[in-house]
Amino acid sequence: MLYRLFLLFLLGPLVGFAQSDFPCQKVVQFKQLLDAQHVKPQVWDEKFGAKVVEQLFLLVDPQARYFNQDELNIFLANSEKLGSALAKGDCSIIKELAPIYKNALTRADRLIRAINQTPMEFDNKDTLRLRMTSSVYLTTDDQLKKQWTRIVKLGMLTDNGLGKADATAKNDKASLDRVCNKYLNVIKRRLTVQEGIEEFLQDKLMNAIATSYDPHTEFFSKRVKQLFLDALSSDHFSFGVMLEDDPYGNIVISRIVPGSSAWDYSNLHVGDIITAVSSSHMEKIDANLYSSEEIDEILTTISSEVELSVKKPNGEKITVKLKKQKLRDDENKIKSLVLSNDKNKFGYINLPVFFSKSELSKTGCATDLAKEIIQLKKAKIQGLILDLRNNGGGDLEEAIELAGIFIDKGAICITKTQKQETITLKDNVLGTAYDGPLVVMINKGSASASEIFAAAMRAHNRAILVGGTTYGKGTGQSVMAFPGNQEIVKITSFRFYDVKGRSNQGRGVDPDIALPDLYSLYNYGESAERNVLKIDAVDKKTYYTPLEPMPIDLLRDSSNRRVSKNVFFNNLEQQKKAMSTYIKGDEIILPLTKTGLANIELQRGKDDNDTPKPVASHYTIKLTSFDQQVNGVDTFGASTFKTLIDKVSDDYYIDEALNILRNYTQLNK
Repeated sequence: MLYRLFLLFLLGPLVGFAQSDFPCQKVVQFKQLLDAQHVKPQVWDEKFGAKVVEQLFLLVDPQARYFNQDELNIFLANSEKLGSALAKGDCSIIKELAPIYKNALTRADRLIRAINQTPMEFDNKDTLRLRMTSSVYLTTDDQLKKQWTRIVKLGMLTDNGLGKADATAKNDKASLDRVCNKYLNVIKRRLTVQEGIEEFLQDKLMNAIATSYDPHTEFFSKRVKQLFLDALSSDHFSFGVMLEDDPYGNIVISRIVPGSSAWDYSNLHVGDIITAVSSSHMEKIDANLYSSEEIDEILTTISSEVELSVKKPNGEKITVKLKKQKLRDDENKIKSLVLSNDKNKFGYINLPVFFSKSELSKTGCATDLAKEIIQLKKAKIQGLILDLRNNGGGDLEEAIELAGIFIDKGAICITKTQKQETITLKDNVLGTAYDGPLVVMINKGSASASEIFAAAMRAHNRAILVGGTTYGKGTGQSVMAFPGNQEIVKITSFRFYDVKGRSNQGRGVDPDIALPDLYSLYNYGESAERNVLKIDAVDKKTYYTPLEPMPIDLLRDSSNRRVSKNVFFNNLEQQKKAMSTYIKGDEIILPLTKTGLANIELQRGKDDNDTPKPVASHYTIKLTSFDQQVNGVDTFGASTFKTLIDKVSDDYYIDEALNILRNYTQLNK
């Protein structure tokens, strides 16, 4: 209680946002852009001020390791004045938050040093609770110390890898020192951030304002902007991944640049979480202890090959090796395969993102994909699989053009701007590049442009959607220069709807034939985001002529029978059941013992190693004739095709998609 009274005495006179002693013209300029461009403008009142405070604390301290609840409450209590103060360009909140933030970091430093002086005791019942979509700030120093103790325990248990031996009553001083020093160094970097704490907090404030509108509106500081532009430039050497901090402290891939080493690695996608970075010239670092900007800067110092430890949104873990190189301006950045046996010959195309003509491609993804279809038709395929799993979207125009490859004229989707103007986006070109049987693979990682395309294929009865429900992002963003050209902003400027005026916002596109996956365990998707825009609909007449309905029920029944007997999918359901012990809605509950943690890892990575590779055991996988000729003189291209073939060979989802496609072609005869 005395501490709270002292805090009120210390902060009470300061936190009022009444005097403009920290002017910030950027905020005024940002508000003007948001008022003019955002699909749902906000009134900067008490409610908005509270959202900004909560977002600011979350962005600065996403796992609630530094601030306490009293510190948050002080700023929330004055949020009624914050909205109007910010609208006038008064950023006094930064001046008032800076010493509180420094104090919180110093407090954490003190607590960790105290933990480091005491032998660590392990309790079989002890757990660490991590929240996926929110933060719970603790009240007392004792509570914070207990939480830091659990964080250090987790670090010690994973310090040398997870083994089968339990760690109860174990005290490894060397491991304790390493883990504590790791976190002390994090705090030191935060206290000595290059641009200074106030400028650091100002950038966080700009993004707190942005994400108070919706999860996809974003402000790019000068440093982040430069990293963004460098990643897109063919004059620079790059690994081809662009990173960002998500609201929960993870470093995620925000973009994969076409023509890069990352683009050629077919199992790397937007939304993947970077957990560690290593190279031959650098010890492995824990990416969780860095910001995306810091990891970007570390990557710029690595000259040759880097190894990234990656976690998929569904929990799957992979390791990828990327080469730093000048971006390849290939004629075609989309790869296709021919899968054949004695009775069938099918095509497979993986599209990780919808890239546009301006993004190091002379033509754009729709034209590139059409070229691949020409080669596949020469191979006389009987059906095609288009894999949009984990495709986080991209260029809207490319999605419309891509839909036009498969349908013969008509409406694709509807867009609506801030001014309620609705536009029907159509395919106006007669004819199709491919009119054969088509399966489109989707999952929770398929978002935005992927969802537009999938919904259009369903409306036109053009494709069978296989996999899982998509992400549920029913909005589009515009990237524009910020006044002064020092920074850039991304603003949610329109919503999109299917041809019947329905939105997938927050609910996604359901597959025609669902397959089991681990995504259902996690609170993942648009509906789990903070400040997500509510779903709506439009009433607008569109014109299109759908094809005859496909025999979805028959195909679904056959698939369900196969899946029920499939060892891989049965194991997957068992994994989900076992992991549900540790995942409770918004929380992940980690048992702080080696056996407990190892059990989670075993469940997450469980595989039936005795089972032959599913696709490879049924199909011969080859390149098209054209790609075979090209790869004869392109060793780099050949290696990336090998990666793709290996991935397809061992994918049970692709195997079931092939079964569905085979059944459909038989019914179509």
